[in-house]
Amino acid sequence: MRSHSSHESATGDLVRQTRATAAAMERATVAPEEPDVALADDLVADSVRLDREREELIGRVHTVLALRAPAVTVLATIHAPTELEG
Repeated sequence: MRSHSSHESATGDLVRQTRATAAAMERATVAPEEPDVALADDLVADSVRLDREREELIGRVHTVLALRAPAVTVLATIHAPTELEG
């Protein structure tokens, strides 16, 4: 059942993406208080990596969603980090 395993894989990746975004946001909240260039560089690299991973995940989830419903909850979850960024 390929569709089911793709769904589970995308779900696991979505959970990891959400946790990584939360961790990056937590680090970003303390960064202004720390005069640490390495931390700032890490935060920028995290942001770039998370953006790339999010785009890849969106493509995979759209494929899964084409095979399954309901899609609204998954789409809202995927776009939540983008909304938080703004």
